[in-house]
Amino acid sequence: MKKFTLLDSELIRENAELALKFSSNYKDALQKLDDIKIALDDLAIKQSNESSNWGYVGSLSHINEELDDILEHLGVKEIRDDSNKYNV
Repeated sequence: MKKFTLLDSELIRENAELALKFSSNYKDALQKLDDIKIALDDLAIKQSNESSNWGYVGSLSHINEELDDILEHLGVKEIRDDSNKYNV
């Protein structure tokens, strides 16, 4: 039977810390995605009230570029089908 060592204890502690940090960051990322959805909905409302303001088009274009960078960072390839959804 393997003897439990101090190194094993440190590894277990490190793995638990890593899992906790990942979980915390994952929850934060999901909250930010919710916030982004709300902000995009607000932007759509503002644009509908001021349809002649091209600033909203520029803002949304910039946001889409940033989202493309995020998707690229996550390893998601942009392949759109007829329904305009992303496929991996």
